[in-house]
Amino acid sequence: IATDLTDDEEAQEQEQEKKSDTEERPDFYQIVGEEISQSPGPLAIASCAHGSMVDDVRKAVVDFLGTSPYRVELFEQMQNM
Repeated sequence: IATDLTDDEEAQEQEQEKKSDTEERPDFYQIVGEEISQSPGPLAIASCAHGSMVDDVRKAVVDFLGTSPYRVELFEQMQNM
């Protein structure tokens, strides 16, 4: 079975590798806080990431939970990398 990448796929992979090396980690605390405070109703938050990122999202949800009059649920899955 051949597994060669097309030129487009290879370019996308190289671009993603560059981003991984240069991009900063998202500020999950700020993102979650804004989403919870601006939600017009019940909110479900899903996270699927490396364990430490899932931990960051969980902490933010816990910290901002009391700021919303609506139900907020967290669904998480950790990836082993």
